[in-house]
Amino acid sequence: MRHLLIVAGLAVGLLAACFPEKDEITVDNAFATTDRFASAKAACEADGGRWGQGGAAQQFVCYRNTPDANTSCTAESDCTTLCLARSRTCAPVQPFFGCHEVLTDSGYQATICID
Repeated sequence: MRHLLIVAGLAVGLLAACFPEKDEITVDNAFATTDRFASAKAACEADGGRWGQGGAAQQFVCYRNTPDANTSCTAESDCTTLCLARSRTCAPVQPFFGCHEVLTDSGYQATICID
């Protein structure tokens, strides 16, 4: 019984070490206040992009309209990025986060997930 209590105590201690103290919690995108962030954002916007968060990690990225956005497609090779199966149109922006049904180069439907 004593060994079980010791093991349980160690497990709780190890688990507690996995969680940061309140003062240690930082935003995953902490670099958002740096000069590098500001210059990346400025370059994106100067080139016609839209700066924002995206993907599962909600990192900052530059969204760009694709040259063939929303044009009709029957295969991925018809688009500069993805051919969306449901609408049979080219993806409107890049990157295009999330899980989507797309048409492959051969015209077959497949699921793709982009984080």
